[in-house]
Amino acid sequence: MMIKMHIDSFLYRYEGAVVKKLVITVPDYSKDLYKVLGSLHKELDIDKSCIDSEQARALNLRAACEQVTLLKNNGLLPIRDKGKTLAVVGALADDCLMDWYTGYWSYEKTILGGVREEFGGEVLYDSLWDTVAVKAPNGKYLCAYEDGSVRADADSPSGGALFELQDWGENWQNLFSVKYKRYVRLFDNGKIRLHNRRIFDWFTRETFNLFDYCGSTVIEEFLHHRRLYADKSGELGFAAQRGVSDDMRFTLETVSLGKDRAAEIAKKADAVIYCVGNCPSQVAKECYDRKTLALNIQPGMTQALCRANENTVLTIVSSYPYSVVKESEAAAAVICTSHAGAELGRAVAMTLSGKNNPSGRTPLTWYKSELDLPDIMDYDIETSGATYMYFKGEPLYPFGHGLSYSSFSYADLELAQGERGIRGEVLVKNVSDTEGDEVVQIYFTVRDSDVSRPIKKLCAFERVHLKA
Repeated sequence: MMIKMHIDSFLYRYEGAVVKKLVITVPDYSKDLYKVLGSLHKELDIDKSCIDSEQARALNLRAACEQVTLLKNNGLLPIRDKGKTLAVVGALADDCLMDWYTGYWSYEKTILGGVREEFGGEVLYDSLWDTVAVKAPNGKYLCAYEDGSVRADADSPSGGALFELQDWGENWQNLFSVKYKRYVRLFDNGKIRLHNRRIFDWFTRETFNLFDYCGSTVIEEFLHHRRLYADKSGELGFAAQRGVSDDMRFTLETVSLGKDRAAEIAKKADAVIYCVGNCPSQVAKECYDRKTLALNIQPGMTQALCRANENTVLTIVSSYPYSVVKESEAAAAVICTSHAGAELGRAVAMTLSGKNNPSGRTPLTWYKSELDLPDIMDYDIETSGATYMYFKGEPLYPFGHGLSYSSFSYADLELAQGERGIRGEVLVKNVSDTEGDEVVQIYFTVRDSDVSRPIKKLCAFERVHLKA
């Protein structure tokens, strides 16, 4: 089958480099279309040397920096003194998680690594997850071994028998080996063993649901809800039976509480960078909805850190907003970032130091509570009063919100009717001693309209760089 295509080729300049661009016009869709498009690298005259190049890494860093959004700042940021002792703590302090449309990277810089590189000096770290031991019905403890096996045969809660209990909210929980830095996973043969350092599957077989049962704990795998059991020899397996038998009754013993360690580490630091957010492969994703907007990962940890150290920066690494009302009140500053890929840590660290002047804007409304939202099946945003266009309440952080280390002024707005719409011009000045980007946003509204219209609607925006 022949596919008729028209290809226009032209050169253009992008940031000092001459780039060849192809504009492809395909008159009809075909099963063979992807085969044709897949061969276009020959037309583009590119090869694998362009992958993971210095230019690509620089573009990744730029994208990561531009999307960092400063939600709140009481003056703590930027942190200019690089001789301070910093604590970089929390569930996402030393991780670069992959979201569903992330490419695989050859390198990565976590927030912990980025801060150490940017600031030098002493940087303290703790994941702040609770450390637990799991006592099996046979009286022994679950223990991980170097070959990846996991058995209930340890006499004491130490070494390979210690696990981080990672609770990502709504009872999606993981057991992470403290000694081997790998997750406990259920494999297709029904065995549980250690797997990778990172979780990245659609059906996350590292996810377990833990339920209290008459003073003990029942552990289920989340996909089919089969229950973990241990026989007298310490062998582990999963059963589909619903009645809780004695070989399914485990006991979780807390060895170390994250909140206790948080208070200790916060007191030792001049400033705390608390990194928390979501795991994109668990709890909320396609097919799975959140039941709450609350920050239910390490709940109350922000407040605990702030009580111990008022110079605490809440750094939310997330795919979506949270209703962080109490957390925002407690924290000296609040930063939001996407998972951002390999350059996440460098972008956040550069923002903390002021090398990157934050210019991101919230692309969604941050509500104070899910009580502000309509039913999850109600898609009529107009009648339900949802989104920034129709919401009449007071959001925590509105759509389009984002602070800067610079200050800008607006003046002399002029509007003129043209053939294709209205042209607007406004004079924007940087009135501070710090150069930075401002994202100019134009909204419109129609007052006293005879038909229902949005309260306001974004119709244009532009990022402009202004020197001090």
